Amino acid sequence: MNKTIAKVTHLVRLAAIGTAAISLSLVSGVPPSFAALAPNCVKVRTYTKGFSEYADVTNTCSYGLRVKVVLAFGVDGACNYYENGQTITTKWPRVPRQFDRLEKC
Repeated sequence: MNKTIAKVTHLVRLAAIGTAAISLSLVSGVPPSFAALAPNCVKVRTYTKGFSEYADVTNTCSYGLRVKVVLAFGVDGACNYYENGQTITTKWPRVPRQFDRLEKC
């Protein structure tokens, strides 16, 4: 009887691990390796004030483009259209979120 219980317990654990792995893969969107990073002519300056962190994103490209701020451990910023020379500031609560990268969108 104990061997049967042990086998069932083992199978239930394997099923739970498989379900958790599938759930985690569905939560993430496009993997960073497939995301299009913003070109080098888009500049970002990050800074902290109190309990918030800010990113000033400036388009120094000769053309307009859509860019978003991607955060580690948090919800990404909105996809904004930037004209040449335009700066948009994005703000978020600091902990545990932090600036990760800029992506085209």
